[in-house]
Amino acid sequence: MSMYAMTYRAADGRRVSLHLIAASLAAAWDRAFDVADRLHGDVRGFGVAKASA
Repeated sequence: MSMYAMTYRAADGRRVSLHLIAASLAAAWDRAFDVADRLHGDVRGFGVAKASA
């Protein structure tokens, strides 16, 4: 498992970062889409990258 950072732009313009733990970058993207879906339209765009140590 590795740590990835999800950064998204909220509807009000805030930039928010969350940490995701996943087995691969593809799995981190899957989790990021799940998170964005749970935020019910508050996400205006997002990205995922491997978190630095």
